[in-house]
Amino acid sequence: EDYYKCLCENVKDYSYDQFLNDYKLSIMEAMFYPIRLINSGICDFVMRDKTMKAFETFVLDKMG
Repeated sequence: EDYYKCLCENVKDYSYDQFLNDYKLSIMEAMFYPIRLINSGICDFVMRDKTMKAFETFVLDKMG
């Protein structure tokens, strides 16, 4: 909420619901980067696990 408040000091007509939706989409999009690394032979499982945890705790918990 603090980040959204700071953001809205310069960004107009950006609802909190739209902000949350965009944030959820960015988390989901971020999941593909560690998968790409792993497929390229760079096994950064820590990054993968952190991204999956963010998805689980922020996206899935808010949906259910």
